[in-house]
Amino acid sequence: METAVDKTAPDTQLTDWYFANRDRLMASSDSVFNAHRPEAMESFRKLGIPDRSAENYKYTDIRQAFLTPLNRYIEPRKILFSVEDLFRCDIPELDTELILLVNGWFYENRPKVQILPNGMIIASMAEAARQYPDLLKQHYSRYADYRNDGLVALNTAFAQDGTFIYVPKGAGRGKAVQVVNILLSPENLFVQHRNLIVVEDRAEAQVVVCDHSLSGHQFLTNSVTEIFVGEGASLDYLKLQNEHNQSSQLASSFVHQEKESRVMFNTVTLHGGLIRNNLHVRLNGERSENRTLGLFLSDRNQHVDSYTFVDHAVPGCTSNQNFKGILDEQATGAFTGRILVRPQAQKTS
Repeated sequence: METAVDKTAPDTQLTDWYFANRDRLMASSDSVFNAHRPEAMESFRKLGIPDRSAENYKYTDIRQAFLTPLNRYIEPRKILFSVEDLFRCDIPELDTELILLVNGWFYENRPKVQILPNGMIIASMAEAARQYPDLLKQHYSRYADYRNDGLVALNTAFAQDGTFIYVPKGAGRGKAVQVVNILLSPENLFVQHRNLIVVEDRAEAQVVVCDHSLSGHQFLTNSVTEIFVGEGASLDYLKLQNEHNQSSQLASSFVHQEKESRVMFNTVTLHGGLIRNNLHVRLNGERSENRTLGLFLSDRNQHVDSYTFVDHAVPGCTSNQNFKGILDEQATGAFTGRILVRPQAQKTS
């Protein structure tokens, strides 16, 4: 029987729960996840949940989201419903390849792996770790560094499932892939899903991620998404956050771009009680381009905090950022944008 987090010392409670359930976590996961699990937990024990004393988190007290008793599970709970009843990002006519996750797990009534006509693979992370271990080992936990951020360390220590999208070399743009993350539970819940998107050289892809809560309980999501975009490849990524105000979402995304790649990363926040979005971009190949956009519309007591870090690691790259927000009632918002231009990165725009 999994236990809820105590209201005191959430760092200690999470650590104790991990060690009490470590064997079950290891047994239920593939070596791709397990190889990083012990070191990630040691990093979490050192770093803990960030608080406002950390420079990157000074505008948001994210520790408050961990004080509510929340249940955690090692196996998905059986929740059945009709996929046809789901709205798709509030656009019923949206023609996409649909991926559905419920409480961080691939929905059991959907295929765990699909191979599309252009060769694209969309799959459960847990199943991809079994069927494509070499591919995952090449990218998993390579871009999201759990040694420097307690949230990434916590996710890596607990990760079991999420979304895997692989676009093979030279694949043309087919249908957009839509990932619908559903929170639906009869009790308060802590969810940690791990996602990996790999777009190989000269391939193209569109990904739409929609986050929704369908029951009124308190939810805390701590997600990590790693994205690799190869030489001459292109990715349009749109994330729509539309959860109720009893939910807290901590979303960390890491984008790694190679030579002459192009990425547009767009986040639209409509609802959610406490939201912290972390985006780290590394322009690792010459003449790569990144465009990062954000829009948040908040009211009541919502709080939305966006943090971006763009690393111009090589010459001749271009990055653009444009964030806009509208706040009403007691809502608050924050934005921190940091850009590193390394000494060798001449002709940076």
